This record gives sequence, C-alpha cells and structure tokens, in this order.
Amino acid sequence: MRGKTVFALLLTLTVLVTAVPAWAYEGPAPYTTPGGVFMVPLRWVAAANGADLLVGADGSVVVTARKVEPPVLDEFYLPVRPGRTLERVTVFRVGQAKAWVRGVEIPMPAPAEVRDGRLFVPVQFALLATRI
Repeated sequence: MRGKTVFALLLTLTVLVTAVPAWAYEGPAPYTTPGGVFMVPLRWVAAANGADLLVGADGSVVVTARKVEPPVLDEFYLPVRPGRTLERVTVFRVGQAKAWVRGVEIPMPAPAEVRDGRLFVPVQFALLATRI
C-alpha cells in the first residue's frame, strides 16, 4: 500500500511541476486552423525545450536543438565510447507549408504564419524542431 501512495504522490508532483510553465505563459494562445491543425508559438516551445531560435534577415526562422550525451565508461571507469553532441537544425519560412530538417524538405499540414508578432507552426513540427 505504501508503494502505491508514494507512486501516486510522485506522479502528482511530476504533473504539477511540468504544468507550472504552462500556467505562467503570457503570450498569444495556440489555436486550431479551419483545417483542424493545432498551431503553437514556436518561440515558446523552443524555450520550453531548451532549443536556440534565430530569425534571419529573409524572414526564415532557424531552430537548433542540442543534446549532449556523456561518455560511456566500463567498470574501471575507462571510456568505451567518447561523449558526443547531437544537433538538429530546422528552418521554417513564413507562409510556406514546408520545413527543412537537416537540409531535407518536409511538407507540413499548414503553413507557418505570424500572429500577434509571433511565428506559429503546427505542434508536431514545433516538437520535432525543438527536441532530440
């Protein structure tokens, strides 16, 4: 019985801790297009996932997501595989229904658009761009 109580408490705390940034968000609200695509502000998703976001002079937005993997050590703490940094670069252009992930063009269900001064993209592409 005690294990179930501890598990329920940890689950509740995890939900509350991860939900707090959503409560504190003060910006344009996500919306659904007439075609049923859920659009989210890209900068907010990038900040929540620790990705870098740069706006180019031509209106393109470049999102760089990084993940650092530590080295793998054996039982004597000798490196079996060195550490490495994984990186994904995604480019969005306003008004275009495609994104470029690592240079490969991928069609999106709706074009990226600016609302209230923020770039909105489909939620699945925002997560693809900001997480590894």
